[in-house]
Amino acid sequence: MHPSTSYAVRRERLKALMDSQGITALLVLHPANRFYLSGFELHDSQCNESSGALFICTHGPDWLLTDARYQDEATAWWPAEQVHIYTNPRITCIGEFIRNVHTGPVWVETQAMCADMYMQLSQALDLQPSPRLIEQLRVIKDDGEIAALRQSCALNHQVYDLLRPLLQPGITEQELAWELEKAFREQGAEALSFAPIVAFGPRAALPHATPGPQVLAPETPVLIDMGGRVQNYCSDQTRTWWAGTAP
Repeated sequence: MHPSTSYAVRRERLKALMDSQGITALLVLHPANRFYLSGFELHDSQCNESSGALFICTHGPDWLLTDARYQDEATAWWPAEQVHIYTNPRITCIGEFIRNVHTGPVWVETQAMCADMYMQLSQALDLQPSPRLIEQLRVIKDDGEIAALRQSCALNHQVYDLLRPLLQPGITEQELAWELEKAFREQGAEALSFAPIVAFGPRAALPHATPGPQVLAPETPVLIDMGGRVQNYCSDQTRTWWAGTAP
């Protein structure tokens, strides 16, 4: 998806929605929402770190805010003159920048903020909690998104086909989890959607079992919950198999 086409269209749709609700400026902090509107950095590296934010105004330029680590990537997706590189302390710098380019309230994604970040930003800005406008837009997938989801699901089916012959007595949950992770990568996935669930025997009754050293015994139920990411869209499929003669 080219940054000057579909992402810009998405931002214009967002602005129309903002305008209809009297929202003049929105600070986008949720990584998936940031990516949806810009193509920039789907994931943050850690829960206490951020790859950046978007500042969207209904009447004015939009800004991509990030730090020097991501400067080159940011300018690949966004006009360089509308990329602001902040330093530490990050939250203070973001607040000061927005205060310099915008007057009036700023709506924020409170679901993507910790209390400390909200308190720091509120010292510089008049913050208002935003309804989940971007999520409303994301509900309706465009043709490119649908194609990516189909490709992601098809890859998941391929990996299940590769795993089935490995269900032999003696393999452990951890070994099977590693085999499925390798298979996803080898078949073209960018990453796993989430840490996989692999559970044998009575542990297959656990909704979120962590793969352990348990060894597969004959005539045993096997639970696998896994997914892969293709073009940044995730699959998620759960299967329960019987290792042995069908009961």
